[in-house]
Amino acid sequence: MPAVSLNHRVSLPPPPYVHAMILSTLVNLGACPNTAQQQAWAVLLQTCLGRASLERVVRQVRVWSSTYLRELLAALLGSRPVEAWEAAFNRALLAFAQPLLRGRHVVLLGDETHLPFWGRRSGDLVAELRGGPPKQGAVRFFAYVTICALFRGRRVVLAVGRWRAGEPLAEVLERLGRPLLDSGMIIDSWLWDRGGATVAMLDWWQREGQPFIVAAPRKGAKTGVAARLTALEAAWGGQRRQPLPLAESYTLHPEKGSGLPPLTVTLVVAWERVKKARTERRQRSLRRSRITPGQVWRAVAWFTDGGDWRGRGGAVQALYRRRQSIESSYRMSHASRGRTSSRDPRYRFVLFAVSQLLQAVWSWLLWQAPRKAGHGVLVKRLWLVDLVEEWAWCGRLWLAEHLARPAPDRVAVGAWAVSGAAV
Repeated sequence: MPAVSLNHRVSLPPPPYVHAMILSTLVNLGACPNTAQQQAWAVLLQTCLGRASLERVVRQVRVWSSTYLRELLAALLGSRPVEAWEAAFNRALLAFAQPLLRGRHVVLLGDETHLPFWGRRSGDLVAELRGGPPKQGAVRFFAYVTICALFRGRRVVLAVGRWRAGEPLAEVLERLGRPLLDSGMIIDSWLWDRGGATVAMLDWWQREGQPFIVAAPRKGAKTGVAARLTALEAAWGGQRRQPLPLAESYTLHPEKGSGLPPLTVTLVVAWERVKKARTERRQRSLRRSRITPGQVWRAVAWFTDGGDWRGRGGAVQALYRRRQSIESSYRMSHASRGRTSSRDPRYRFVLFAVSQLLQAVWSWLLWQAPRKAGHGVLVKRLWLVDLVEEWAWCGRLWLAEHLARPAPDRVAVGAWAVSGAAV
């Protein structure tokens, strides 16, 4: 296979080869029975690579009408339920990551992504859209859960799934996390935002014997975590030296109607300065209290299984800082996701899943590309956004060469399909 040099540091497969590999993955994933549907996958991939809508790609191609393409994609995506598409994408993601991570120690990161929806919630969207705090003028969102592996400082996407309205997050964890337990990776710990601080989530990790670190929400001003941290800050938060971290047993009570018993975990407390240093980056998800006069240190907390080093505050705080790499995933997803105003949950999920697949291919390239002697592992200039632009250019060339017009007796005009002879 020929290779080209990028910035004289890393030898990579040429962009047309990588674009063909991604398109082949999508075609095999969809089991496309005919050429037209295979070409529809190419157009859908181009919307993600170009961060564009279907209409914009159609205008660039100047062959198909947008109505014909929507009908083709609706038939393609409607050929199987969305649960089947989710499973197919997760098999493809794991196929890229498993050869690299099998038998290796990894840290798994879980996160939720909420994409705003400004339309009316009706029909199938009632069971799909989740509510939440206002964001970009929207209060309803398409929510997705991603699980990634943190390995040698890099983030590798392993699984993606929907998080529907009224669905417990623990059910999504069971659906996405179960295949990862049998993937051959050695899981050192699971890291999750404060959304994972529920009895159902923590109980799943305990039942499966999995180590975990979850940000503890600062709730319960009288008897909860907030009351405990406020008392510690009142006693130790005003001293000059950093207070010692501590770990203690803590009992969580389940949500009403869950039918689960109370769960005992380890509450690990560490400290951070109230006034952060210039070079310090903080995890925004850790809910912080208001500052009192004379306060120097603020207490932050996590729920852990308490095993091994996870009972020590300094070690937990240092590992959880590595979760900040998840923040870059939002920017990467935004740089490789198609634009749409569609109300179809299948189409929206496929766009998000394709963006995660592109990130998986990027991670695969980082590990597969041989390094040149004398340059070590310097790959900082191998940005995803640059590769996406190269693949988008290859996609435009591919569409110009392979895309064919629909048959003369199948021309879409508005909402009607009429014969070419009648026209």
